[in-house]
Formats: sequence, structure tokens, C-alpha cells
Amino acid sequence: MLSLNICKLPSMEFKRVLIIDSDTEECKKLRSILHKNGYAVTLASSGEAAVRIIGYKCLDYALIEVWLPGMDGLQTAAIIKTRNPGIRIIMMSAQANIELAVATIKRGATHFLEKPLDYELLTSRLALLPDKGQSEIVTLPQSCQ
Repeated sequence: MLSLNICKLPSMEFKRVLIIDSDTEECKKLRSILHKNGYAVTLASSGEAAVRIIGYKCLDYALIEVWLPGMDGLQTAAIIKTRNPGIRIIMMSAQANIELAVATIKRGATHFLEKPLDYELLTSRLALLPDKGQSEIVTLPQSCQ
């Protein structure tokens, strides 16, 4: 029997993004903006829900709020990166500081963005992220540099 891992196949139509944030209004706004920019978006309101989704859905990017109820964003990012090493992770938080930004990078994030989000910056960062298997560019927010 032939076994095929669909997550190793390139997406032919659009990039797939998982947004993990307990703020439903922020999720809706991000989904709308990303849809308009050609992304397929899945929403999760908790780290636990995100981990379940990663188990059956192939994704290219994850936007993760650091301060989630229950399993926090750092734990969530670490589990997601373990299960899908090629996924690109962008962490988000309204409470930005250098220690937090560095901790997110250590957990596998490629970017750390401060809330309230600059949606143009977010879409440009997503567009600039390399495809799976290519070198990553790590960036910290201005306030942390």
C-alpha cells in the first residue's frame, strides 16, 4: 500500500493559515484580511483546539497569540512545530518585550508582531516568508531591538 503525506505536497491554489487567538473579533478581522490576500484561513480559539486541527489539517503558517487561555501560545507553538516542522509561525502579543520575543523565536517562531497588529506589515511578512524547506528569516518587533 502506498502511503502519502499530503503536508509534504505544495499547495497548488493558496497558502493555508491557522489563526490561534481567543479574541474572536480579532480572528474575524484577520480572516477577512487574509482571505482578501489569497490565503485559506482556519480559526482556533485555544491552543488545545489548534493542536487538534494540526492533527488532521495541512497548514503553511500559524499566527499564534502568546497569551491564550489554557495552553499558552509558547506551548502551542512548540507542539505545532514538533508535529509540522515546516510550518512558519508568527507570534503575536500586546505585551512585547525582548525576553518574550526571544522566547517565541526559541519555540520556532519566525516573526514576533505587536498588537494591535499592523495588517500591512503582517501580510508583507507572510508574503516574504520562504517556502517550506528554505532558510528562515527571524525578526523581532521594533520595540525589542
